[in-house]
Amino acid sequence: MRVYPTDHAVERYVERFKPQLGFDQARRELQALIDLAEPCRKPHWFKGRTEADRYLQLTPDVVAASIGRVVTTVVSRPSTGGGERTAARRRRTVRRRWEKQHAKALPHFRKEAA
Repeated sequence: MRVYPTDHAVERYVERFKPQLGFDQARRELQALIDLAEPCRKPHWFKGRTEADRYLQLTPDVVAASIGRVVTTVVSRPSTGGGERTAARRRRTVRRRWEKQHAKALPHFRKEAA
């Protein structure tokens, strides 16, 4: 049975692993990994609210969660010892800190972004 990635799964793949790829190229690469993946148990480090009826081991540290024939998200094992975070996560953290620091000075900022 062939399993296909959702747009969300492709977006997470690009954000977390391959920011240099375009969406279509990332979809093809993720599909190739999914086609070669082995089913696995839910990893103990797989946190969050993601519901899945199956997990696929894409690489030793990367797992895809699927429901039926659809991969809903892709996650990696948390790094140990303070490993480097992805560029997207760093940008998001910096942006959120800036917004928090400037929320009082720019009360309209949050309303426009929402």
